Amino acid sequence: MTLPRVQILDGTSDTRYLLLCTNDSISHQLVFSGVWDEHLLHISMAFCSEPNSLVLDIGANLGAYAIPMAKQLEKTGGKVYCFEPQRIVFYQLSGNIFLNRLENVYAFWSAVGDYTGKTLLPSVDYAASINIGGFSLDPSYLEKTGNVNTKPLNQEVEVNIIRLDDLEVNQCPSLIKIDVEGYELKVLQGGVNFLQKYNFP
Repeated sequence: MTLPRVQILDGTSDTRYLLLCTNDSISHQLVFSGVWDEHLLHISMAFCSEPNSLVLDIGANLGAYAIPMAKQLEKTGGKVYCFEPQRIVFYQLSGNIFLNRLENVYAFWSAVGDYTGKTLLPSVDYAASINIGGFSLDPSYLEKTGNVNTKPLNQEVEVNIIRLDDLEVNQCPSLIKIDVEGYELKVLQGGVNFLQKYNFP
């Protein structure tokens, strides 16, 4: 099945996005205002006042948070590590990083949870879904919200899953943003040692 058409959007602050031409809510917000959740971006920057800040974006989606954060952090030598488990959305995220010419963003095609290994994700019908950002590794959460249309079970996709405890970084993160639609506790359970090591960023 072919993916929906793609458009290039010029957002705010010299930010550009590759967006699917669908009814996806995040894409619509970017088209309408050029920015996604501006208040969150302002609050996040308050935690990144030091030079060379590191932000972890777990559940990065298409990069509507990571891209503007990286543009701000670029001025002070900071960087963003992004984690996105959906293969197609990971490609979109990578395209948006490249489109914005950002060298301070590191993207990982991986889920983050409470174990290390592989997990199966349902294949998403991107043309029919109204909130691709509402995707969850928790099947009951995904079913309850109904924002993401999935394809039959025989089209599941295998993806790596890691724990925060597996992550090696050379500095204390200034901020960890976790937006994983009902899977947040699993992420925290897999990062107890990491969080303790860095004094609970």
